[in-house]
Amino acid sequence: MKSEGVKDVVNWLKKEIKEAKKAYDRAIENRRNFGMYEDCGEYYRENESVAKAVLDELVRVKISTEKYYKKLKHEEREGE
Repeated sequence: MKSEGVKDVVNWLKKEIKEAKKAYDRAIENRRNFGMYEDCGEYYRENESVAKAVLDELVRVKISTEKYYKKLKHEEREGE
């Protein structure tokens, strides 16, 4: 049952997305608190952009993996 292994990956990705969302929220909060300072503001704005990119990529991979899981599950049902 290949699909069960892929399902485990999807569940793992969901946990990783939750952690990435927390990191993104912290980055937003840090930018709001410290982004106005000229000497370090750019760091906080860039940090927010990186956190958003990581979150977006994890979501993209999760969606693709879920599609693959559904395809495998369908193929396994046809093979029975």
